[in-house]
Amino acid sequence: MPPPKVTSAVVRCVTRKAPPVQVRSEEAFWRTVRAGFALRRKTLVNSLQTGWQLPKEQLAAIAAGCGLSPTVRGEALGLGSTRGCPMRCWRQRVNKKLPGKCPVLIRQ
Repeated sequence: MPPPKVTSAVVRCVTRKAPPVQVRSEEAFWRTVRAGFALRRKTLVNSLQTGWQLPKEQLAAIAAGCGLSPTVRGEALGLGSTRGCPMRCWRQRVNKKLPGKCPVLIRQ
């Protein structure tokens, strides 16, 4: 009997004692993460429309306010690079407008 033609690997996962970032709203954070990866090969702004139901222009302004390019894709971002976008989306959705200064999602 010939040997199977497969490759395998061992993955070691290390549990952190504390989360890598502190968030103000886990609900807004995870909603943004899920929406950011909902559509394959789409920009972050287009993907966020699935989770936040905000107009594309408002989401582009929120992304710009967070220092992100409107053409960035979700997979290009790290945990600290969204800097407040989930909370800004949350406030925009709830208040229908952006207040003067939004608190950032990720605490420094």
